[in-house]
Amino acid sequence: MPILTYIYLASLAAAAITGLLKFRSSLPVHLKGIILMMPYILLVEIGAAFFRNLIKGQNVLPQYNIILLIEFLVYACFFKEIIISVWIKKIITLFMILFPAFWYISVFFIFKITEWNSYIFLVGGTFTIMWALIYCYQLLTSIENVSLSSCGEFWIALGIIIFYSCQVPFMGIYNFLIVNYPSLIMNFQVGLQVTNIIMYSLFTYAFLCKKTIIMKYS
Repeated sequence: MPILTYIYLASLAAAAITGLLKFRSSLPVHLKGIILMMPYILLVEIGAAFFRNLIKGQNVLPQYNIILLIEFLVYACFFKEIIISVWIKKIITLFMILFPAFWYISVFFIFKITEWNSYIFLVGGTFTIMWALIYCYQLLTSIENVSLSSCGEFWIALGIIIFYSCQVPFMGIYNFLIVNYPSLIMNFQVGLQVTNIIMYSLFTYAFLCKKTIIMKYS
């Protein structure tokens, strides 16, 4: 495996282990969801890397298509809990109801589960960026004095913004690129690994933060 893959897996493992070590009953539900998702993603990524190297040409896309459904629903639940706006919460709730149906139709009727589903990544990634930006705006414009260095939710949101803002444009046209410009795929995959490393490193820092903040207005 390329050295960058090892670094990526190490950053993901650090996030998973740190999250589990910090896991406790008093943690808010939205953080528990993110933490519990990390070991699952780690196992899938290790399995995918193993099968890619053990069996050349092994298709691991079904696992990734399933991960996308879980990830985007967990992120939606996370931001629903920490965003104040009632109408944004309602939009997120609607997203959580409709997205699984969209995933099912897209995976089994538009694409195949063995193919990369760009529609799912585009829709889920775009909405996730929007939730994260809304939360950051809410945090930065709050009348409360918030220490960003100790606000775990902020660092999770920042990691999500960095990763998905960079990857939505690329992964959204991945199927087009692999057919028409296959030589570019390897270069873009390097960027994918780097942004993954950044995101999971920020997740690790978020799990190490001493406190979480959910702002409320009187």
